[in-house]
Amino acid sequence: MQQAKRKGMHTYDLAGLADYKRKFGTHDVTMPLLLRPKYGVMLPMRQIAARLFWVGQRMSAWLKAPQPSSD
Repeated sequence: MQQAKRKGMHTYDLAGLADYKRKFGTHDVTMPLLLRPKYGVMLPMRQIAARLFWVGQRMSAWLKAPQPSSD
């Protein structure tokens, strides 16, 4: 980054949400996220798949949790 600055670069895109970038004197820029899949059914299917994945993760954790013993 210092080399780029010496060569005249005045802006540098530090994409992502990490906090370490604050030490470089950055400022936040909000960009809208626009999704338009080639096939209209793909976006709802991806959202359903993501939800089912997390439901499966929760169920797996619940099933693996130690059960209280009834002594």
